[in-house]
Amino acid sequence: MRRLAITALALGAAICALRCSSFSDNDASADAGGSESGTSDALAEGGPDAGGGAACSADLSTDPKSCGACGHDCLGGTCKAGACEPFFVAKGLKSPSEIALDGARVYFEVLDGTTHTIASCSRLGCGPAGPELVASGLADVQSILVHQGLLFFVTHDGSSAENRLDVCEAGDLAKCTATRRPVEVPVTSVFDAFTAVRRGVDGVYWGKQDTTDAILQRASFEAGAPTSLGMLGCNAKRVSPGNADVVWSCFDGTIRSCPLPCTVDGGTEVADAGGGGEIERGGFVVFEDKNTGDLTVIGSSTLRKLPSRGQGPFTVVGSTLLFQDGTTRDLSSCSLPACLSVTKLASASATRLVADAVAVYWTDGNSGYVYGLAR
Repeated sequence: MRRLAITALALGAAICALRCSSFSDNDASADAGGSESGTSDALAEGGPDAGGGAACSADLSTDPKSCGACGHDCLGGTCKAGACEPFFVAKGLKSPSEIALDGARVYFEVLDGTTHTIASCSRLGCGPAGPELVASGLADVQSILVHQGLLFFVTHDGSSAENRLDVCEAGDLAKCTATRRPVEVPVTSVFDAFTAVRRGVDGVYWGKQDTTDAILQRASFEAGAPTSLGMLGCNAKRVSPGNADVVWSCFDGTIRSCPLPCTVDGGTEVADAGGGGEIERGGFVVFEDKNTGDLTVIGSSTLRKLPSRGQGPFTVVGSTLLFQDGTTRDLSSCSLPACLSVTKLASASATRLVADAVAVYWTDGNSGYVYGLAR
């Protein structure tokens, strides 16, 4: 099971300018209904501008329904000093890892004995009934993605070497089981044959590997037959589609890109990152030189080199770069020497994160918890 360690409390502080010192339970028992925008009505009404310009009588420093601003709902978390604090979405899980969102629910992978499952809860919390099982008896889950009622998931079976990219209706176990089908023909390989599946503007994207090269694949959001695009020119590690291009990292250390629809073989080499480092994409693309630990930021068609970091795994949310040890960097103003200045925040273990305009959620594989935090 792949793990990306990040800083849970640092995440809250970096994204929401919060000082998170405690966690609260959120045992909402009813699921919120989805709105046409894809975000549940209950969540959409809880944004920081929900109160409009009207005055309110709430204590903005402690009221979880008007925290820091009138109508800013903490979604079940407590409000401390005008800032929402994280809440428990689920507890008592075994090694939760991969995580995804739709408008009303949080989906996450959990280890169940020798196999893996995908479960879900309301974004407001699981409630007394606990998580609802969506898919069971899976091999090691490499990534999950939920879009328009469909659950996409990549698995790798270490014993049989079978690699799968499947899709099902993201409902309960019976619905997913009845509708589950392969997006790609399963591949037998001791290596991961499919990269993580990522959402683009016109469908879902992934890389399909063989021994020496990979091909960029795309399927519609309705999960029709995949379309083969250009050869990636390497064994791809991560594929990251954007609004106008696709950027990918290779195990040979190169970073490549091509404009959509990306049908040119090999793309254009952007940089040599030295050894197949990670690539993450938020408001900026950030890639790693695995040999030196240096990071490079791609923004506005420019490359900006960050100094050697040594902080371990990283992720990007919007314009914020976060490391597992709690340091953050604001990429919107990231030019030397500004990038040398980092903020050290409180540290806690986290595994994977996902966020949208309303809230951020993350799994903690060490504690067995899934957390949420209103933005």
